Amino acid sequence: MAAVAPSFVSATSSGDKDITNLLSEAGILAPKQETANNVVHGIRLLVNLFKTESGRLIVDGTFDQTLQLVRPFASEPESAPQAKALSTLYLNYAVQLLSQAPSSSSQSREARAEVLMRDIAFMLESDNPHAADGDVLHRALAALGTLITLGGEFRQKMKMGISGTLHLAGAKPAAQRQDTQALVADIRDELR
Repeated sequence: MAAVAPSFVSATSSGDKDITNLLSEAGILAPKQETANNVVHGIRLLVNLFKTESGRLIVDGTFDQTLQLVRPFASEPESAPQAKALSTLYLNYAVQLLSQAPSSSSQSREARAEVLMRDIAFMLESDNPHAADGDVLHRALAALGTLITLGGEFRQKMKMGISGTLHLAGAKPAAQRQDTQALVADIRDELR
């Protein structure tokens, strides 16, 4: 909860260190811990950074490092809360990438979107039961749907991979929820 306070970022991010470094060095985001709760709280801390301008600057500046830290949990989440936190992180990043619309940075934004989309696909295609949770599936699909609105060229480039991911995600029992079916239909319409 402290991550939503603007003073948190300034207190934990100075010089060449930031909160992502601290989480990494402390082993908070290490896979296969005695309890999955450390990872859940670490990812939720990252999610909460999106609530302040200074926090968004940190998560933007540590995009690659953050995704590398959480990547092991995309295809093998260790608990449902961990998968929910991760899918929320992906959705927050997707929204942030979409909101950073200056055309001068479109190439770097699309490169980031491609990396994020691969990580989301790992989660959506995973046969891990925690990744098949209804809320996880819906948030990850919402992130995917947000990313494909970056532009027609980007959408065309990613179309084949997205179609395969949608097919696998749509076969999961949780994908039969009405809101998730509507989301999948919207994404498919966007791809046409």
